[in-house]
Parts: sequence; structure tokens; C-alpha cells
Amino acid sequence: MTHSFCRLFPIASLALLLATPVMAQDLGRDASPARAPKTAPARPATAPTTKAPSAIDARTPAKTPRVARVGQAAPDFVLTDTDGRRHQLSDLRGRVVVLQWINPECPVCQRVTTGGLTKRMIDELRSIKSDLVHFAINSTDAMAPDRTAAYLRSNGIASPGLIDGDGRVGRAYRARTTPHVYVIDEAGILVYQGAIDDDPTGSRGDQATNYAVNTVRRMAKGLAALPAETRPYGCGVKYGPDPAAADPPARPATAPAPSSAREFDLNGDGTIDGGEREIMRRTIRARLLERYDTNGDGTIDQAERAAMRRETSTRTPATRTTDPKGSGAPTKSAPPDRDDRGGKPGLGSGRGGA
Repeated sequence: MTHSFCRLFPIASLALLLATPVMAQDLGRDASPARAPKTAPARPATAPTTKAPSAIDARTPAKTPRVARVGQAAPDFVLTDTDGRRHQLSDLRGRVVVLQWINPECPVCQRVTTGGLTKRMIDELRSIKSDLVHFAINSTDAMAPDRTAAYLRSNGIASPGLIDGDGRVGRAYRARTTPHVYVIDEAGILVYQGAIDDDPTGSRGDQATNYAVNTVRRMAKGLAALPAETRPYGCGVKYGPDPAAADPPARPATAPAPSSAREFDLNGDGTIDGGEREIMRRTIRARLLERYDTNGDGTIDQAERAAMRRETSTRTPATRTTDPKGSGAPTKSAPPDRDDRGGKPGLGSGRGGA
């Protein structure tokens, strides 16, 4: 009968056959114990990963910036004064601190110090903030601390003279000139940096505005420094070799001198391509500014260019000739195409001429 049913109703029988396994599966599910739903295998717990600190982060505490910037925390430092006492900036939190870069050999520094400007500034600052701290910092290379002590004492300045012989603190604060002045508030924030006043030539007298005094006076009133930055004037700070650049990685014996253009062939293809040429240009410009930009304005002006030419000319060795008097002193010879009596090239002048 079933066989005849399938012949008569093929479509219905096909549907019956397809439904049969499902029905059987449903019946089997009812009869068997309930199965637990499948879940993905649990992954072993792992500790949260943290990003590895960069070289800069590893060297520098997060709250201590490497370079001074107005509006940010002033870089901490530890320096010894001319009496051997240790001073750390962070120990002075809660007091206003004024830093002033000095050099006893700088004529501009001598003018503002010997003329009484610095002492008057300190007295006026302490009349506003009685517990204010003033440091005179000397970053001049290879200058004995006694020079700084005598300089301050002879000008009636009782402020500690801090010795920054290797220039680390001066470079961290980007001190460019003597004098260069910085004001740090009670919270340790650098609020002013720049010139001591608006009188670079010393001709304005009592009409000049002392920027440090102006800043501290505004702070006492709850006002922000205005201006917060000015262009410093004076002699360039006479730094020695940069300690951060000491002991550079050893170069192969066949490596060219650092001034060679090959220094900038970064990919080693024997040419200086566009990207390398730009790096070379920026590097050379930075080196020139570091050496010759004495007023810190970011350019080499006419006076600085003249100083650069004078320094370059002194490096040219003089041509030695026989000293007719036998003194052994070097003398410059006349150009080879001109006779030694000033005659025209190729012609004699005076006696014995051709």
C-alpha cells in the first residue's frame, strides 16, 4: 500500500521522507538528557600589557621636562654655589625663584651689575615677595668659581652664585645671553623668560621697564605675566662642549670627519638625495646658530656674520718666508703673481727690472 501511495502521490511521499529524520531527531531529543550548550574554550587570563616607554620616557621623569618652556614646569636642577653649598630648585616649591645668567667678563653683564641695576632689581623683587629667591648662574666654560664669588661680592649682591660649569642647566633653560632672566612661580611653573629689561643700550635710565619686577608685581595681584617672553640681549653664553654629546658612538676607522657631506648619506648609496639634503641643510644651520647667534634671535645678523668671518680668517695659516733679519718671526709673503715691491704681475719695479 505504501508503494502504491508513493506512486500516486510522489510529491507528498517526498515530503514525508524528508520530514521523517527531523521527527526522529525531535523524539530522540525528548528522550535523551539535555545537553549543555557549546561554548568557546575559555582563554587563560593574561596580565594587561603596557606600552614600553620610549628612550626619552625612560631617561626623564614624566613631571620634569627636559627643556624649559613658559607655562610649563621649570626643569629641576641641582647646582653648587661658590661656597660649596648645594641648591635644588624643587626644594624651593612655594617660593618665587628668579634665575639670572651672568658672566663677569661680559660687558653687558658688567653694565647691569656694576651699574647697580641687578641689586636694585633684587631689592625691589624682595619688597614685593619677601621670601623670593634670586640665583646668579654662571655657565661660562672653564671659569673658576672664585671669579664669580668676587664679582658678586664686589657689586654688593648677596645672592648665591651657582656654578654650571658643564652648561647642562643653561642648555636645559636655553639660556642664550648674559644677562638672561627667568621667573618661576610658587607652583614651580616658568612664567617669564627673556631680557632683564627693555633697555638694551642702557640709555633709558629710570624710564626702563624691568621685566622680572613687572612679572612678580603682576603675580602678587593674581595676574599673568605680560609679556611672558621677550628677546634677551647681551653677550652669548660661553658654553663649553655639550656633555650630552660626549662620548659619541665610535665610528669605523674609515669613516669621514663629521663635517664631511658623507655624514648625511643616510642610506649609503653614495649620493645626497633630496631628503638627506634637507637634513644636511637644517643640521648645518643649527650648528651655525649655536655658535654665532649670540643674541638668540634665530638669525645670523650683520655683526654676527662679521664675527664669523673674523674667526674663519684667523684659522687660515700664514705663509712663512725667510726672515731677512733672522728673528724667526713668521711673515706673510706677497701673492705669487705680484713682486714683493708692489709692482704689476710679471713686471719689475724700480732697480733691476726686466
